[in-house]
Amino acid sequence: YGIYHPGDDEVKAREIWKTSGGNAKATLDAFPKSSSTMVRERDLMKGLVRYGDPLEAIQCVPRNVRMFWIHSYQSYVWNIVATERIKLWGLHAKIGDLYEVSSFEQDG
Repeated sequence: YGIYHPGDDEVKAREIWKTSGGNAKATLDAFPKSSSTMVRERDLMKGLVRYGDPLEAIQCVPRNVRMFWIHSYQSYVWNIVATERIKLWGLHAKIGDLYEVSSFEQDG
C-alpha cells in the first residue's frame, strides 16, 4: 500500500483553507467532487458553514471518529513524554515510576 499522497483536488482545498483565512464555504466548494474523498474533513467544513462555531461543527463528525482522534492524540502525547523520559533517564526505573514487578523479579 505505501504512503498516502493527496490528490490535486485535496491539495487545492487545503491551500484555499490556508489562503482564505479559514473560509469554510470556499474550502467546502473546493473539495473534490467524489463523496468518498476527504469525508471527515467535508463533515467538519459542512458543520463550520452551518454553525460557524468549531465546537458545534465538530459535532457533525461521527462520535466514533471524534473518539479515535482523541485517542490518537493521547497516544501521540504519551509517546513524546515516554521518549523524553528514556532520553533523560534511560530504561531503568526511577523513584516515581509506576511499573509491575514480574514474577521472575519477585522470585529472584
